Amino acid sequence: MLLVQGYWSRTSWGFPKGKVNEEEPPHVCAVREVDEETGYDISQLINPKDYLQQVINDQTSWLYLIHGVPDDTKFAPKTKKEIRDIKWFPIASLPSSKKEEMPPQNDPRNPLNLTHNNLYMVIPFVRGLRKWLANRQKTSKINDPRQHSMSSGGRGSRQSHNKSRQRRSASRSESFSSDTAPANNQEYGLTDNFVPKAWSNFRINRNEMINIIDSTPGWTK
Repeated sequence: MLLVQGYWSRTSWGFPKGKVNEEEPPHVCAVREVDEETGYDISQLINPKDYLQQVINDQTSWLYLIHGVPDDTKFAPKTKKEIRDIKWFPIASLPSSKKEEMPPQNDPRNPLNLTHNNLYMVIPFVRGLRKWLANRQKTSKINDPRQHSMSSGGRGSRQSHNKSRQRRSASRSESFSSDTAPANNQEYGLTDNFVPKAWSNFRINRNEMINIIDSTPGWTK
């Protein structure tokens, strides 16, 4: 996934992000901020329903998941003194919690010698990103048995599975409201497209329901 390094925060990496303007839909904010911070237009790739949601420091953050961004894209921030660097990171190398170990410093898998503190804004989303990637790979194999690997997108857009050097990206937007963040989303990073497996075979017998209603005493059509 693609991460950016703030101009003044040399030790930390995170997703392209920004605060939502008044009456601005979060996904529109994500498109605007990604364009400003990376110079890449995701307006034709973003799905407003494809996101993860977390509450961090009392702020609700939406991480929009984008795929289809070429690895060799030349990113160039449009804002001055806001973004210092932009790099692709393998999702497998990023921890999903402070308890999950990272590759040690001076390890080839960790060329920037990052620690958990350098990724504190990324860690809350990693578990959800991995589930999202796994679901995309599963769907891809079902639709095309010849497909063995799949690229991934990470926040507001970003990242990848290193074996599939194809396409990826992601983006995030923030607001100061925490009222819209369901507890399930905070823990599991689920989107509103999630449907429990137990519901997959659920069916409604319309005629039976109508007969029951008609036979209920006191019911008036």
